[in-house]
Amino acid sequence: MKKLAAVLVATLCLGAATAFAADAPPDPLKGLQSGKLAFEAACSRCHKLDLPLSKRLDRAGWEKLMGAMTARGASFEPTQRALIVDYLVVKSTFETKCSSCHGIESALAAKRTRADWTKTVERMAKKKQPPFTAEELKLISAYLTLVVGSE
Repeated sequence: MKKLAAVLVATLCLGAATAFAADAPPDPLKGLQSGKLAFEAACSRCHKLDLPLSKRLDRAGWEKLMGAMTARGASFEPTQRALIVDYLVVKSTFETKCSSCHGIESALAAKRTRADWTKTVERMAKKKQPPFTAEELKLISAYLTLVVGSE
């Protein structure tokens, strides 16, 4: 009987932990890592990456560009395409928002922990009008951690 009770408690705890993990928001860094890898793998099959990396587009612009690439013969799994677009949107958001006040070269040359990137982006965002959204703060901090920071 004690073994059955222990198994039931363990099962309930595991179920609760799984449900809690399912409710937790995904880590934006992991999504951006996946998007960057998917971008590099898929897009480098046909061309150098400097051309798309030089663009600053919003989500609609990146979706349109991905559609044009598909029309030219590129193929993407739906999940892969979404990850690539998400990565490129965050990259463009960082470049657009941050370059409106200063060059982005200094940020791209700095090495900071993720916590330090978050503090830096939050401090900079307070100076910006209109301000960054909470989501932009998380994503830009994760992006900087991915491309130049240290975890």
